[in-house]
Amino acid sequence: MQDTKILITSPEIAYFLGMLHSDVFKAISKMKADWEDITKSTFRLGFHRDSNGYENPQYELSKSECLYISAEFCNKSRAKLILHLGKLEHRKLMDRKLIKTVTDYDDVINFLGKFQN
Repeated sequence: MQDTKILITSPEIAYFLGMLHSDVFKAISKMKADWEDITKSTFRLGFHRDSNGYENPQYELSKSECLYISAEFCNKSRAKLILHLGKLEHRKLMDRKLIKTVTDYDDVINFLGKFQN
């Protein structure tokens, strides 16, 4: 099975859903403890620079984590987010297939080059 693991940040979620990052961050923080109790893993915390150059905390979520926190949003936002995750996953899978195709093509060229002399 190919690795199609995707990560999406809380600012990306906020931007995509047309929400404030602070609201998305609070929603994720509110749900964090229950997720950690069940999975025994924690949401990854990172930092991003805002438009004023200040570093602010952000969450970096896997697909499963993102689907979990989407329960906090209204139905339309949740549907948008789920569809967006599907597109990201599809794009990553297609990128991997393209890379594999190029690698296969290069292998063919190298193989044929052996017969040129």
